[in-house]
Amino acid sequence: MKNLLSHRLPTILGVLLIIGCAVTQEAKAGESQYRCSVGKLYKKVNDTLLMRIGTGFVAGNQSHICTAAHVVMQDTLLFKLWGSTKYDSVVVKYLNPQHDLAVLETINDVQMPSLQFGDFDLLREGDSIIVVGWRTDKLLQAEIILIYSIGLATIGSTTVDYVAFMSNSIPGYSGGPVLNIEGKVIGIFKGQFEFIGTDSTAVKSEIALSIKPIIIYEDSLEE
Repeated sequence: MKNLLSHRLPTILGVLLIIGCAVTQEAKAGESQYRCSVGKLYKKVNDTLLMRIGTGFVAGNQSHICTAAHVVMQDTLLFKLWGSTKYDSVVVKYLNPQHDLAVLETINDVQMPSLQFGDFDLLREGDSIIVVGWRTDKLLQAEIILIYSIGLATIGSTTVDYVAFMSNSIPGYSGGPVLNIEGKVIGIFKGQFEFIGTDSTAVKSEIALSIKPIIIYEDSLEE
């Protein structure tokens, strides 16, 4: 893994994209769609104070918000889309701690722009992906980076498909979408982990877990 990283590191670090600034032509086509479907999740501390706890995104059903299970701290949260001034109340509809996935639903069945799901199984090492998250409370960031590892992660008693990459993520990215280069969701941002390479070198990187359990959940709603 050390050799792989030494060859790819300059490219793995990728291109830092701030939404609203110049982006590469490759990502420009899907920018407006994922920008309008990603938002921030908040918990209510008291009647006047909100605390941002992570990222969420609309995918599949237009009233459903996908996020990471570890972001969901209580039954009722608030969701605010990028560029919106409106906070929508959402409740937990599906929780899968083993895969660190959750689906929330707007209380009033509010319909929002929705991302499409892509095929995780088509990904290969060296493919470009797009990681989306909140850099600050106001800036939405998207990075085009390369996958350097694909495999199975053991979480408790469950094995989960993952992709590993290096990005400029910060706390608050959890639950954000990871997209293929076509702008379709293939994973959900989990967090930072240490991987041990064949030369016993520990490499810190981020991973995204496969979105497949959520796709199955969404498909079951349509039957």
